[in-house]
Amino acid sequence: MEVYVLYYSSKTHPLEKLLNELIYNDDETIRAIDVIVSDIIDANPNIDKNPNIKKLIDASGNLIFDVAYVVHFLCEKYNIRCAIDYENFNKREFYEHSMRPKRKNFEERLSASTHNDDLILLRDLHQSATQLLKDYEKNVQNGAPKNENAITREAPSPIMPPANENAITIGIVTALPIEFAAMETMLQNPKLPKEIPVGDPNDYKIGTIETKRGKNVSIILACLKEIGTNNASSVTIHMLRTFPEIDEVVLVGIAGGIPCPTDSKNHVRLGDIVCSDSILQYDNIKEEDDDVKIRSNADKPSALMKGKYNLLESDVYYLDRYPWEDYIDDTISSHDIFKRPSETNDILEINGIETTHPIDKRRRNGKPRVFMGKIGSANTLLKNETKRDYLRDNFGCRAIEMESAGVADGTWSCNKSYFVVRGIVDYCNPSKGDIWHGYAALCAAAYTKSLIELF
Repeated sequence: MEVYVLYYSSKTHPLEKLLNELIYNDDETIRAIDVIVSDIIDANPNIDKNPNIKKLIDASGNLIFDVAYVVHFLCEKYNIRCAIDYENFNKREFYEHSMRPKRKNFEERLSASTHNDDLILLRDLHQSATQLLKDYEKNVQNGAPKNENAITREAPSPIMPPANENAITIGIVTALPIEFAAMETMLQNPKLPKEIPVGDPNDYKIGTIETKRGKNVSIILACLKEIGTNNASSVTIHMLRTFPEIDEVVLVGIAGGIPCPTDSKNHVRLGDIVCSDSILQYDNIKEEDDDVKIRSNADKPSALMKGKYNLLESDVYYLDRYPWEDYIDDTISSHDIFKRPSETNDILEINGIETTHPIDKRRRNGKPRVFMGKIGSANTLLKNETKRDYLRDNFGCRAIEMESAGVADGTWSCNKSYFVVRGIVDYCNPSKGDIWHGYAALCAAAYTKSLIELF
C-alpha cells in the first residue's frame, strides 16, 4: 500500500522540492504509510479484532488518500508533470468511494489557497505521517499493542479529520460582539484557534458543549465584522471552507419582535426567543409599475435542529423543564451586562399609543417564552410598524433581523444546513433601543446550548 510520485518535469518549481521530499525521497513518510498499513496487515491476519491497531490503519488510510489527492491536485495547479501509483493501494476503491462527497471541499480550499498555504499544508501532511509512525512504534510491538488503552486518538488529516460517527461539530455565527460574548459564556474552554488559513478573514473562538449523552460537541464560533445579509453569507462560506467538518450552522443573536396584541398565542415580547421554521428574505422583490411582490427563495432550516427544538418543547409541555433558564440565571449572576431589564421597560406602542400586552397563560413571569416561526430578513434596519405588521399579517413573520437570509444562502452554497435562534430586543418601531440587547443575546445563546445538549 504505497503512494509514490513517479516522475517530474524539472526541479525548477518552488513547490517541487517539498513535494519531492514529502512523497519521493522522505523515507520516514513512506515508512509511516508503508509499514503501518502493509506490515501490520501481513503480521495480523485477525486485524479487525484488534481495535487499537485497526484505529492506526484507518488513520493511515485517510492519510494516504489525503497525500495522494493533495499531491495530484497541487501538481495540476502548478503545472508540475507527475503521476501517482495506486497499484499496491488495495483499499483505494473504498477510500475513493467514502471520500468522494468531500472532494468539493478539498478542491475549494486548494483552489483558493496561496503558495504559502500550500507549503504549510504539505508540511502538515509530513508531520501527520511522522506522528502516525511514532504512534505505531510507541504502541505496537510484534503486531500487538503494548497497552490496550495506549492508543486514544486517531491521527487526523490536516485537511479533514477521519470519519467518526460520534464526532459532531457545530458552527455558530453571531453578528454583534455582545452576541459573541453571550455565546462564549456557554462554551467549555473557549480559545483562539492555533492558526487560520490565509484568505479567511473571519475571527474564531473554538470550544465545546457537553451533551446529555456525555459527548463533547465541538463549537466553532464566529462574529461578523459588520451586520447584514451579505456579510453573514461571506462569514458562513469562509467558516465552512476552513472547517469543512462542520455539520450544522446556527445563527445566534438578537432580533426585532413582531407583537400581536390581539392574539396571545402569537404575541412576541421583549426578551422572548424565536426559532426559525423558515426565512423570508423580504428585500428579494419583484417590482412592476403598479406592484411590488416579495419572492423569497431561502431553503428551509435544518430538520435535525428542528427535531432538537421539538424535544425541548416536549420537556416544556410534559415535564415542566426549562434548562436554558438555569444557564441564563447562572450567567447573569456573574455578568451584570446580561441582566434582564425591568418589565417597565417592555412598553408596546401602536401608532404612538401605549398598548396593554394580552394575558398569556403560557407566559411565566420574568422568563422568556419560546416561539417557532418565520423570520424576516433583509439588509434593512426596520423601524416601521406598518411594514412590520404587513410581514406578520401576510407572511406570518414572528421576528425581523438582518443576517439569516445570508446564512441560509451561505450554507446552501456549501451543501450544509442552518438554524436560527433569536432573542427579542425591540418591536421594530421608532422607539427601539439597546436596553434589552444583553439579556436577549444571552437568552438566544442559552437556548442554543440547550438544543446542542440533545445531540
